Amino acid sequence: MILRDKIIKINRFMDFLIDRFLATLIILFALLINISILGRLIHFPTPWVEELCVFSLPWIGLLGFARAIEDNETIAITALLDKMGRFAPIVKIFNNVITIVIGSFLIYYSYFKIIKVLGSMSLSSIPSLNMNIFYYSLPVGGFFIITASIKQIFKILSEKETTE
Repeated sequence: MILRDKIIKINRFMDFLIDRFLATLIILFALLINISILGRLIHFPTPWVEELCVFSLPWIGLLGFARAIEDNETIAITALLDKMGRFAPIVKIFNNVITIVIGSFLIYYSYFKIIKVLGSMSLSSIPSLNMNIFYYSLPVGGFFIITASIKQIFKILSEKETTE
């Protein structure tokens, strides 16, 4: 039980960090878009704003997807699952296994992309930021997608045990 309590505390802390990081990125993204609009209105070029928005999009998308998986808020075929009856948990588990495989591919293939970029130390065009900031979103997002899917599988299995 002590190990389980520690895992629950770590899980809650990680959820807290991801939620705050996502909220900060979304607020920053909205602020940057507004700066870009204002810059266009007053004829002040802000090309670095678009570049920073491009850097934040994969982080928002992948971490947001991981949170959606964990909160069970992803797009689901609910009508089909309702008609499946007792087979619905199996389909949900299968869906999460496929998501784990996709997250694994994200981690595996982005690792090689990051290694290539690390070797060249390529910089983005306008603000001269290291492209690794962009590419690190892939393995980090993949990791959180995998952990969220594993949590969902355990949740489905524990719900199945309580109903039996």
